[in-house]
Amino acid sequence: MARGLCMMAILFFHTEMYYAGHDIVPYVVYVENALIIFFFLSGYLFYKEGKTFSPVYKLKAVVRSLVVPYFIFTALLALPKHLFHHTPVSLQTLTDILTGQASWFVATLITAELIFSLLLWITKGKTAVLSTLCCAAFFLMALLNAFYPDFHHYPPYFWHWTNALLFLIFIYLGYLYHLKEKVIHTASSYILLILILLWIIMKYMECRNGVFLTAEPIHISSYILLLADGCLSAYIVVSLCRMMRPIGMVCWTGCHSLVYYFICGAVPTLVSFVLNKTGYGYEGHYYRVVTAFIAVYLIATAITWFIYRYLPFMAGQKKGN
Repeated sequence: MARGLCMMAILFFHTEMYYAGHDIVPYVVYVENALIIFFFLSGYLFYKEGKTFSPVYKLKAVVRSLVVPYFIFTALLALPKHLFHHTPVSLQTLTDILTGQASWFVATLITAELIFSLLLWITKGKTAVLSTLCCAAFFLMALLNAFYPDFHHYPPYFWHWTNALLFLIFIYLGYLYHLKEKVIHTASSYILLILILLWIIMKYMECRNGVFLTAEPIHISSYILLLADGCLSAYIVVSLCRMMRPIGMVCWTGCHSLVYYFICGAVPTLVSFVLNKTGYGYEGHYYRVVTAFIAVYLIATAITWFIYRYLPFMAGQKKGN
């Protein structure tokens, strides 16, 4: 449910960007939170109660469910992307795919999960050591930003390892949340309401003061604020999803979010192109953005259903799973 809501938020953001030409609802309001929650939920799934963590099994799972789909989708989408933007296909296209530049988020997720798997194996799941290492990675990125402001302005690093180190702490927090879930959810609904109000105030101040919490390229005004905002949003969204009755379509979207993500740029681009060509451009009418988003979501859902139904190997699954 939570992953489905986040995927829909990412689709909505891309719809605004391609249809209206800019983010009408500011990026800082919800986009980085959706991305953080994806990492948080990935960490949540690392913990299996009563089971010993197997790095070999996890490595195979990452390769099957993330690495293989990454290469398939980025290769298939490369030519249409070049044709649409009227740019020549070159050796750089292959280089971008091989170095993880063709899809920054999936490349970051792959790298972050592999790093966390390694740390989990080395520390044997000892919370104190694991938390120290993950916090150290986060503060390393903060220090690099403080003392070397141009560090994040260079061309993207190999398989986005800088982004992976930044988001590693949220994978750990998702893991820790699952480990301590029974204790955490003894908190009352009043505390949740207070946290929601606090988060709304935080968002208002971020917008008013022009705070940047951009994930790619990394442009962070305050790493402490990023951590506080990310933790609050992850806890609030997961808590609310636990309280809500499951919405079938949203849950289905969450279960198949990987394919949605790979086409979350292509489908809004295509829909926006068609709508603008037929005289149904944005022109300051926000209801048209909503209409465009509905079209984007329905088309993306149809494509995703087709792939999982008839070409599941593209998403790292076997037929019938």
